[in-house]
Amino acid sequence: MAKKSAALKMQASRVRIQTQRPYLATALFNMNMKETHDIPAPMGIDKHWRIYYNPALLEDWTVEEMGTCWYHEVLHLIRSHPERTEAKGADPLIMNVAMDCEINDDLKEEGLKLHGSWDNYCLPSKFNLPDNKVGEYYYEQLIQKAKVTPPPPGGGGHGPQAEVDEDGNITVQDRTEGSGAHGGSAPWEEGPPTKEKEENGGTPGITTERGELLKRKVAEEIQQHSKSRGDVPAHLKRTADELVDPKVNWRNELQAWVRNAVAQKRGMQDFSRSKVSRRQSAFGKVLMPAMVAPECKPAIVVDTSGSMGGVKGRLLTQAVGEVSGILKAIGSMGAPVLAVDAEVSSSKTVRSAKQVDLSGGGGTDMTVGIEACKKLRPRPDICVVLTDGYTPWPDTAPPFKVVACILGECNAEIYKSPEWIKRINVSVDEL
Repeated sequence: MAKKSAALKMQASRVRIQTQRPYLATALFNMNMKETHDIPAPMGIDKHWRIYYNPALLEDWTVEEMGTCWYHEVLHLIRSHPERTEAKGADPLIMNVAMDCEINDDLKEEGLKLHGSWDNYCLPSKFNLPDNKVGEYYYEQLIQKAKVTPPPPGGGGHGPQAEVDEDGNITVQDRTEGSGAHGGSAPWEEGPPTKEKEENGGTPGITTERGELLKRKVAEEIQQHSKSRGDVPAHLKRTADELVDPKVNWRNELQAWVRNAVAQKRGMQDFSRSKVSRRQSAFGKVLMPAMVAPECKPAIVVDTSGSMGGVKGRLLTQAVGEVSGILKAIGSMGAPVLAVDAEVSSSKTVRSAKQVDLSGGGGTDMTVGIEACKKLRPRPDICVVLTDGYTPWPDTAPPFKVVACILGECNAEIYKSPEWIKRINVSVDEL
């Protein structure tokens, strides 16, 4: 009976939080549930958007409390906590506490309820730290005082348990929420989704590439709801704005290069009979050739290799954000966007980032993407490559400008790009 009750309450709690916050519906209903007694916490999540729950530990939870937990887990994903943890090279357990602090102060401020007292959960105030900071800040403060201990028998509350002893040291008990919270996999997780797993009864999961697009879609829905209703919590609006419209100084350089290519192309004006001037002139009724300013034709290559979607998974979200910025810079004509790892997996002309189709996850060879751009008709005037830089490049320059936007900490000396490529480096800290 407990099994049925827990499953029904999970469904009901998801509907409840979705009704209260409709802008999270896409995220919530793309999360696949998995019942398991192996997880040492009532609920946990992996980075493939599976949410695990232990019915034995949820018997006395209310639907409202479980809804808050759904919300908590969604925030781990859309705030890219696993990717941020892996990029930093942080201790997963301590980082989990830090990321919980980043989330829970927002949930408490919203007036939401979790099972029992908020004092039982990770909050910045519990460690004499200020609210409204990012997880990386909390991690740096916590790591100096933290020590990790084995879990007590019998499991316990949601997520890692952290206590402060008399000496001010932080003791963290290993009750992890899983890779969706901090990047480190847990033994009860099913791992990356595969067709074979699903055919054998495994719980469906979401690939990293699809997850990055899903996060962006959720961010756009948050923004739309905020504009129409205005009742979106400030922390969610901030997260959405960072995903959809990243505001960092290095973008100015990228945009400048795109604008420069546009200006140069428009400056290549000539008389043409493809468009004629119908203004009256000294030639009477004779129709004269008109001055034509050809439009700049850009192409965008997005690296969808495993290094973009694995350790630095949020780079894909950043790349899609830059696609959006480029499309805005060139106007309504749109541009072909190619998804490339070691081969071109997708190529289509889009007018908005919503239309971008990313697939891949294999090796990396941006030579393939640039060669594919040479075959496009009409041929582009500029090619913008969004990559983490771990790639070979063509031996010879193509018949168009190439701008490589290097996302992450790629060693420019080891992974050199040719001199004819304009290289714009973006550090992880800027993302």
